[in-house]
Amino acid sequence: MIKKLVAVLLLASFLLAGCLFNEQAPDEIKTKVPLGFHSEVDFEDSIFKHITNGGITDDETLPYNIDAITGATTTVEGPAIVTSIPLSVREMENRTEGFYRGVYEDETGPFIYEGLDLYYLLHQMTEGDNGIILTDQAYKVILKDRNRSTISELTLEEIRKAHEDKMPILLAFGIGTLDGTSAAPFVFDAEAEGEYSLGYVKELDNQDGCTRLVYDVENYGNNPEYERFTNVAYIYIAEETEPGFKHTESPVEEFAKSGYMDYIVTFRGSALGYEMNFTVEDLESLVVYDKDGQIKPGGIGYSDHYSLANSTYWYVNEYEGLDLYKMLLYLGMDDAQTMGLADARTTLVNFIAADGMPAQETFSVDTLSYPDGFGFYNKNAGDLNDGDYQSTNADLVETGYPVLLAYGVNNYPYTIHKTDDPYLSGLSNNGGPMRVVFGKTQYHHPNGSHQVQYLKDVIVGQDVLYNTHRYSSDPRANQLAEDPFTIKVFSESQQLLINQQFTVGDLESLIYDETVTSLNKKAAQVKDIYQVDSEKGMVSDFYEG
Repeated sequence: MIKKLVAVLLLASFLLAGCLFNEQAPDEIKTKVPLGFHSEVDFEDSIFKHITNGGITDDETLPYNIDAITGATTTVEGPAIVTSIPLSVREMENRTEGFYRGVYEDETGPFIYEGLDLYYLLHQMTEGDNGIILTDQAYKVILKDRNRSTISELTLEEIRKAHEDKMPILLAFGIGTLDGTSAAPFVFDAEAEGEYSLGYVKELDNQDGCTRLVYDVENYGNNPEYERFTNVAYIYIAEETEPGFKHTESPVEEFAKSGYMDYIVTFRGSALGYEMNFTVEDLESLVVYDKDGQIKPGGIGYSDHYSLANSTYWYVNEYEGLDLYKMLLYLGMDDAQTMGLADARTTLVNFIAADGMPAQETFSVDTLSYPDGFGFYNKNAGDLNDGDYQSTNADLVETGYPVLLAYGVNNYPYTIHKTDDPYLSGLSNNGGPMRVVFGKTQYHHPNGSHQVQYLKDVIVGQDVLYNTHRYSSDPRANQLAEDPFTIKVFSESQQLLINQQFTVGDLESLIYDETVTSLNKKAAQVKDIYQVDSEKGMVSDFYEG
């Protein structure tokens, strides 16, 4: 049911306080004249704001100052901001500085808009825990809607110029008619097409909120396709140049250091029949680009935007890496068709992180072979994160997303720890240098929470420790597990301190016995690349012990 906000049908003189209109000018001229900053505009008690328009009253005519709207956030993030900051509607509106009320025009016609000057947000809101601080490399701003689709790009210089020209880029929270008879804050879209949310005003078309990107598209930036002002939920602060996804090809020296390049990922299991070790450098070399810098089709490499969610919020990132199913075929695993449906469904792929802990998410070979089982979903505006929303087919945008061994996000390589030099807080690119990323299997799938970070081992089928003697499936190796050896430890004065005999299997059990905790295993196990002298000279290879 369409309901109007009676409280905003006020006198034109109140709504247009501080206007710079020439009342004698023709109508077509009036629509072109901006309002500008003016001391008479009452931003504190503005009728454009959500927080000054009450809660849900008995007759439900003022549904703006409610948590579902005022708690909604616009996230300031990206590689060129010191810390990612979620800024709620209430935080934005609960101030008196940095606001602007003016006439802007899109394809729907001219309206009065009120909101926060983007320049002010980026350069003046630096105090407190939610202070927004740009890095020295900050160059441009990519503005995205609630589904993370890019709606506009503007350089910091263009944002500054619009501010100085008194026609700022707005994060608008409300809209009004030119004659001053009606104004209202923005509301979210209704769940179903053709319906309207409570608080919708037809003459203002104030849905598609609760914050919109509003600016003079003709004179600022180069975004001719941005013809209709729409919701903005993400402000991505970018550098002028990006290093690329790969560690091996990054011009940033810190990303190409050996701690990342020589990081080892192990593939083993009964469905492979052996163990193979790859460095990140090895894995990245399997992804080949064409002359335009795009991944060559038909290979192991893959790059795309994935839709993810955790228990708190939804997000979209671009990832690049290796299609896991194609990688396993490359290593010699039978494809799903050759395995047969029964075996393909029961042969599971498991992941182990660097701390020895198994990941929550596992996939059958059958699942990996069918990327259409993973999709890209848009979060519905009617989903209030209370678990009650029932998804429809309209929420599914596309399918066909392979499970990915990702080495980079948003054109930056992964780091391992947040304390690493090239880690970027506004990008959250830690948890690598390899992660496992996958699309949603259904609308409410918390796939973002189940990403595998610090990937160390990929187990295909039953876990077989081929690099050991006692735990190998090879009987010949099992026999060698009983070979004895003695460990002697002497002091500096050659006094014998320890003289103890072990078998090879005894030593291996200190690491691989099922009673050994993940913490102790991590402390004891070593797997690395060593150079050894041979008849052919120095040879590098993987060693474990």
